[in-house]
Order: sequence, then structure tokens, then C-alpha cells
Amino acid sequence: MATSHAAPFQPRDPRVLQIVIKNTSELDYSAPLLWKLRRESISSDVKVLYCAPSRRQYLRDSTFYPELFRSLGIRELDFSDFPKRYLAPLAGPVEAMFAVSPSDRPSLKGSLLALREGRDFGEATRKVLGAVAGVARLGAQELGMRALAIERILPELDPDIVLLGNRSETRFYKRDSFYEYYDSAAAPVVLLPHGTHEVHPTKEFIPFDERGEALPPYCDFWSSLRFETPEQNCPGKESQFAKIGYPGLDTEWMEFLGGADSPKAALSAATAGRLRCLLILRKFLPEGYPRPQGFDPFTLDYADMLAHLNVVGDAITTMGSDVQVVIKPHPSNNFPMLSAILDRSRITNWVISSEPMYPLLPVIDFAISIFSTSMLLPAMYGRPVVVLNSGLQQYVHNRWDKLRELYTGLTYYLDDPHQLPSMLEDVSAEVRSVGRRPSPRETRDVEHLRRYFPDGALTTALARLDFLLAASEAV
Repeated sequence: MATSHAAPFQPRDPRVLQIVIKNTSELDYSAPLLWKLRRESISSDVKVLYCAPSRRQYLRDSTFYPELFRSLGIRELDFSDFPKRYLAPLAGPVEAMFAVSPSDRPSLKGSLLALREGRDFGEATRKVLGAVAGVARLGAQELGMRALAIERILPELDPDIVLLGNRSETRFYKRDSFYEYYDSAAAPVVLLPHGTHEVHPTKEFIPFDERGEALPPYCDFWSSLRFETPEQNCPGKESQFAKIGYPGLDTEWMEFLGGADSPKAALSAATAGRLRCLLILRKFLPEGYPRPQGFDPFTLDYADMLAHLNVVGDAITTMGSDVQVVIKPHPSNNFPMLSAILDRSRITNWVISSEPMYPLLPVIDFAISIFSTSMLLPAMYGRPVVVLNSGLQQYVHNRWDKLRELYTGLTYYLDDPHQLPSMLEDVSAEVRSVGRRPSPRETRDVEHLRRYFPDGALTTALARLDFLLAASEAV
């Protein structure tokens, strides 16, 4: 497998296009890389394209990435920036029509279940009507999409290299026109991970095109965890795989986040003695929604999520401290449904953040998480992270022994979540011993994680981009 090492990035003034096809977890990988690229090659033309008629479908109320990109001179685009020329006045209304995240729409099936089971008849009826209205709105949006000239986006942008979030499903509007362009242009397409690691060394390989060729010659497949070996899925194409690492875990990036130039999450000012707990969550099913056979194991049942929240709420209550719980949802969480279950839980002082993980790191004191690869970010920043064991955590451990070593090796891995109150006593003592420090800290957990994510991914990634651009120019 090809691996690029620390070599200086040679600016070629390339046109670099990051394409986001599902949610901001793709930017979690690429944003540090784009930040480094603009610092090393200030004349590079870098753009970010959201494959939706409104970037708010992905960003919601988040400001971190827009502020970061604005400061770097990186232009953000979405489909509404490309109206058919004779329908240009409709671009604004179409963008506004699509501003709500699809994940936040009411579930018609879940609403009908609540109505049938007689749970809060008035509220269930409102949800059903909201879901029906959502279906009608989708029809109107489909008409609105016809005002957009999706087919001309990539030919107009004419990128020298594409950074693409690698997903098992690509279902955005007119997606086939994108894949036809990739084939005709044959410019390098870098397939980026959307998490800090996969859950199996080889079986998590995601083909470039689920409807076509798995790995065309112009594609470059990147992996983040040093022990991943996806190249075993494509004998004879090992040169198209690169072990890069995870740029967002690099010391250079972490130090930037703690500095004055990095955008910070807008949270209420911390009062004297108050601690901030970052609670990292996953997607979950609506109440009463039966789990389909073979359904995604990484989506929790409603009852399991409520029980988890109550365990955390009870443990924080026993701390006897003023603790603000900052909720970090999964990007695909339904935010209204999340607010409702939090209201029902025993967590009392909470706020949901639509920001990515990065701007939260300098303003939180510790974190609690069920299985999520994003918990490794606060751990690498030097924040205590309590890992609550669960059926999902064990599912991941059983998939790959390296992940069992990774997570159980963290200082605050908790095999029995009901022991959380006593664990939080230790966490609180550690936090108060070092005081509130916005910058990253070196800890035993940071040293542990470096065995899995060596420092220097940013340099390795830029060297690989330079190699791909040079090879493309030589053709």
C-alpha cells in the first residue's frame, strides 16, 4: 500500500473541490486538511460544495465551518448557487424551502404508531399532521429542484482534484451527472473517511460507486487508523490506497483550536465553579418504533437511549456541582425528537449544540460517551472522556480486537455504566486539579491514542495530494 511521508507540500495553485454528500462528519476529516492547505499554498483555489439545495440541511445553525472557511478564503457553495439561467430569481426561495435538515422532519410512521397506541393523543395528532405536511413539502421541493442546473456544476468548477466523502449510499439529486463527470474528466478523486476509524480492518471497504466500478484508476482511497488494511479488497490496486491518519487528531490542529484565531462555540458564559460536560450521543428510533430485522446496529432503540440519558442524569446529580451538559448529537439525529427525549429524561441542565466537535473542545471540561468514534477528539485534546460500556460497544469490540484495545485502554473506560457516579468523582478531581484550560493537554490517553493515530497526518495528506496532482499533470 502506498503511504506518503513527511515531504514539503509543493504549491501548484490547484483547484481543489471538497464535495459533501451527506453530513458534516465529512468536513470533520477534511476541514483541518483545507486549513493546512491554505496555510501552505495561499494561492490555491479551494471550494466546498454541499450536495443539497441548501447547505443548512447539513450545517443547521452551526457557524464554525462557515467562519473557518471565510477566514481562509474558501468559498462555500450548494445547489442553489447554480440555478438555470432563466430561473435565477427562484434560487433564493428554493434555498429557503430546503433549509430544514431532512433528519429533523417528523416520521410519518412513528407519528401514526404514537396515534394508534394512544400516547398523548393531541401531541400525536400534531405530529401526524406535521409529517403529512412534510411529505407535501417534499413534493414541492422536488418541483423546486427543477429550477437548478445541477449538470453544469462540476464542468463550471472544473476541479483539478476532488475530495469526496466516501459513503456506502449516494442518493443526492442528479447524482449520476456527478459520476459521469468523474469518469469523463478523470481528475484525481480522493475518497475520504467520515469517522476516525472503521470497525473492521478490511470489511468496511466502501466502493467509490455503489452502482458501478468499485475503484476506478483515478480514485485514491484514504484510511485513518494505522491498522486498517482496506487494500486487501482490491488486489492489484494497492497503489491507490494511502494510510494517511486522521488530520483532526494532529497536534498542530489541536493547538490551533485552542488559539485565538479559531472560531469557538457560542455557549453561555461559565459561572464560577460550573463544569461543562460534553455528552456524545447516537441516532435512535422514535418511541414505539419496532426495530426492523437486520437494522443498523449503530442506531439505538428509544428505550435504550432514554435509559442511557437517565443514568447520566442521575450520576451528574450526585456530583453536587453546577454542571452544564452540552449535548453533541450525531449529525443525523432528529433534533426535535432529541429535545423531546431530553425533556423527558433526568438530565436537567442541558443545551443541544449543532456545532461540530472542534469548537466545543476548548470550552468543555470532560466528556461522557456511548460508542462513537468522535469521542477520540476530546480524548486527544486532553479532556477526560468517560466511555460507557454498552451492547454497541461490545459489538464493535467483537468486530476487531484492536478497537477493544483502543477503547478499554482509555483511562475512564467504564465497564459498568451504573458505576458512573463514583467515576465522575475521579473525573471532577482531575478537572479541578488542572483548572479550566482552553488549550490541549498532554495526558496518558493522548500517549495511548498516538499508538493508533500517529501525529503528522496533515503533512502526509498534503504530500499525497501533491503526488496525485503531479501524476495527473504528467498524464
